[in-house]
Amino acid sequence: MGESRRRRRWTALALFSFALLASGCAVNGMPPSSPATTSTVSTPSINDATEAFTRFNSVLDGYYSGTAVADDFAPVATSGFLNELREAEKNSDRRTRTVGVSTFDSEKLVDPTQWGGFGELALVVCRDVSKTQLIDEHGNPSTTKRARTRIPMIVFFEPGAASQSELVVTKVEQWNETDYCS
Repeated sequence: MGESRRRRRWTALALFSFALLASGCAVNGMPPSSPATTSTVSTPSINDATEAFTRFNSVLDGYYSGTAVADDFAPVATSGFLNELREAEKNSDRRTRTVGVSTFDSEKLVDPTQWGGFGELALVVCRDVSKTQLIDEHGNPSTTKRARTRIPMIVFFEPGAASQSELVVTKVEQWNETDYCS
């Protein structure tokens, strides 16, 4: 094999290895313990994802307060995720509810393929529920103390059917990494 051909193969192998490491892939195929950001996502933007999650979070607050039902997620979620929410609603205990408004911060775009591939874009957020309160079925404040008030979540999106520029949620997951949103 000629010297330049060997050099090209070596360079290609080095670039492939670097790309694999830069992507944050773990050797065992599991996602890293904290989300790796991606700089290659150009469209849609972090602003589009943040706006889409703002709409979803507003419906989520209504759902937890008892003023919204699973069908109210229809404009902000895919039909598949909406069906999952409807099934979950059938099995939920809606005697306790939440009053107040949650917020979120620390938005970061991540590579959705590292986290299960539930959409074309993924956003990590810290959902803050410190300004909400649990109340029981009689309308009294719950005496149960929450385990935490800042919840790390990963939200997966894809373009909506009505508009490719408006994102809809395909799945929301939270994970138990205690230090991520501290």
